[in-house]
Amino acid sequence: MKTIAGTFRYQYDGENPALLTRMTGPVHRVDTTYEPTRDLIAEVRNVSAGRISKLPKSDAAPVPQVDDRDGAIDRRIDAAAAAGAGQHPISAYTYENDALGRRARIGMSGEAFERHSVPQAVEVAYNDRSEVIGATYDRIDKIGENGIDRNHRSYGYQYDAIGNREKATVETPSEKVETSYTANALNQYTQIQNKKSIQGNPENPDNPVQKDRSRRNPVNPAVNPVHPVHDPDGNLLRDGEG
Repeated sequence: MKTIAGTFRYQYDGENPALLTRMTGPVHRVDTTYEPTRDLIAEVRNVSAGRISKLPKSDAAPVPQVDDRDGAIDRRIDAAAAAGAGQHPISAYTYENDALGRRARIGMSGEAFERHSVPQAVEVAYNDRSEVIGATYDRIDKIGENGIDRNHRSYGYQYDAIGNREKATVETPSEKVETSYTANALNQYTQIQNKKSIQGNPENPDNPVQKDRSRRNPVNPAVNPVHPVHDPDGNLLRDGEG
């Protein structure tokens, strides 16, 4: 496919042509692999294809010679992809799926993540209705002061019997935020209440300190409750923030 940015080529699985396995563009290549017995994505790798402004040197592996213009472009893309083979990926995602096909763990690696020191893995938990009830982010090779992983954070969610969110929590080594939701008979949120706590003592991480800041927080007004307002048809009139 030709675009203003350049030409893109797509390759599909030999046994299942509906599964995309490779996309090669002017400057990068994306490879997608699947589980051997299920059509579930197991890994996605984004690798730099290098510069394609000129053909590879004469001692490089030969590439097919095509006379027409499309073939020449394809030849350059193939050469660039070959040059990028084996390189450290720009980004890579690995997926572990449970027996029901839900993503239970997501691994992240590559230059993009390493450069910004973001978490390298996410573990996801579900209830028996396949609602996400928890997610934990970790980067085990980036440990901060007193052995605490500064990038660690976890999320938790609770729902009522019909799937309305009742509570959400976000927890890091330094603080915890709990958000409570109140719904009306039309399953519309009528109140959202945040409660923030400071936790952890940098001098003694084994003796955490909790400090309730839910009643007053002039620095973070989101801690105060908000009251969304709806009209009789269920349309949101005010989000309660302003």
